Amino acid sequence: MKNLAIALFSAVLVAACSSGNTISDVPQNVTSTFQGSFTDGVGTGSITLNLSDDNAGNVSGNLIVTGNTCLQNASFTGGVSNGFTLTLPGIPQAGAEMFTVVTTTTVPPDLDSTGAAIPNTGGMTVVTTVESSGTPGTQTQTLADGTIIETEVTPLAGAAGTLDFQLSITNGGSTLSGTFVSSGGVCPAGQGSGSITLNG
Repeated sequence: MKNLAIALFSAVLVAACSSGNTISDVPQNVTSTFQGSFTDGVGTGSITLNLSDDNAGNVSGNLIVTGNTCLQNASFTGGVSNGFTLTLPGIPQAGAEMFTVVTTTTVPPDLDSTGAAIPNTGGMTVVTTVESSGTPGTQTQTLADGTIIETEVTPLAGAAGTLDFQLSITNGGSTLSGTFVSSGGVCPAGQGSGSITLNG
């Protein structure tokens, strides 16, 4: 990004100035901010990447996550920028604590006028979801009509993985656009997109 900024800065000067003018040094570090949405099996949130690019093209930064998502804040190093491409390492994700929730609803059969059960009425429904919060254990609730609701909550081990980016330069080099996807089982079907705008 630093070199990207240098390339942009140089291009502007070359276009605007005569060949006799010199180009001043750009700042030692360049910062950029990536903002975009993220959707996973838990919900939707937003992510912000604060990036720093030193004079040698080494990129590091912080990932900030808001909203209802299983991603976690993280810092990283090891990115590389050469002025035309930006390659980020997989941003480590420890995996937020998740819970499997199995809800079993048993509805009693309807009764006829004699009090006998009517065939093919009532029944059982089982729904399994993955949630970002919960209290481990089993709870049973019986409603006035005889319906029984049993909820079993089981914690899942936090799966380690990464958040990976695929970025490209757009808008004449001033914006880096791309997509990102989680891997390693951190977030079910986690993916999103956004754009990077150079701040300095």
